[in-house]
Amino acid sequence: MQQLESITVDILVGEHATIRDQINWVWTFKSKAMLSQKAIRALLKHQLCLDGMKGIFEEMVGSRSQKGKLFSLLEHFEICLEVRNTEGLNPKARVFVPGQPWETVQCREEVHYLFPTYLNQSEEVSATWGGDQAEDLHIRLYFSPEIPEGFFQRLMVKACSFFSTHWVAKAICLLICSGKPLLIKANNQKGYSYIELRCRKPLEWAAFQLSWNFIMTIVSINRKLLDEWPGLHLCIKAPCRTAGCPAEFVWPDVDDKSTVTKEEIKTCGICAYRFKTELLLPQVPSKPDNILQPSTHYYVTSYGNATFGSSTVHVERQNILDK
Repeated sequence: MQQLESITVDILVGEHATIRDQINWVWTFKSKAMLSQKAIRALLKHQLCLDGMKGIFEEMVGSRSQKGKLFSLLEHFEICLEVRNTEGLNPKARVFVPGQPWETVQCREEVHYLFPTYLNQSEEVSATWGGDQAEDLHIRLYFSPEIPEGFFQRLMVKACSFFSTHWVAKAICLLICSGKPLLIKANNQKGYSYIELRCRKPLEWAAFQLSWNFIMTIVSINRKLLDEWPGLHLCIKAPCRTAGCPAEFVWPDVDDKSTVTKEEIKTCGICAYRFKTELLLPQVPSKPDNILQPSTHYYVTSYGNATFGSSTVHVERQNILDK
């Protein structure tokens, strides 16, 4: 961080950066162990100038649109992992024609790099999350024999590429989508290795779709990462929502979108408590039929009819007599 703070103004200007950008670089690295490509360029240019080696800067770092040898080496030896925001679509992308070569257009979104070695402990992320609550929607992704080394960091990188607002630490990550937080937490104890996904219980039935879509996006990313570790077994379970009950509801096979179940109520085989299925599985509850409609009042006046409340008035014929 001291090296970041010591970057000269001339180098900042040369990299099209400001003093405020420099302050953001220091804060981002301190709290998230991340540096943007622009920050790394400025940092290396500053250091190479001090060592009288400015001539090899472009060869090591590359241009603003092309990565140099240094970034390739850092990624190859897994010193850092690339985080790229993929949520935006490129309006200038060429039309894809099957069978013809397709050249990708360089994205203008600034690339960031996560340095796992410098990740902090979870206090700041936990404080932002606000603590677990009994009513949270939460599931666990169990790994056997264990969560592989580097797996959770790759999951964080992929997730942060989809959701640009995030907080990360060594074994915990908090994502924000449409104002809704989702916590990803790893527990890599021998015989009890799992990644937990947890978000707040929606207050309205219509919000369950967004919550489960959020969770299923992370489940989908997790499944794609599993392809890089052949032989790794995954089982998804939802813990019983009764405090102290050890039971878990095993998910049926899922695809990238949803889990299909005909049950609207799930009953625990140990504590015998019953729970709505949407609290355990990615299912949207049925729209309640007993929504109370405001009562309708009709008033007849000398000027005509007036109604207050939910009603429909259809006028076929009206006579006006002037006496």
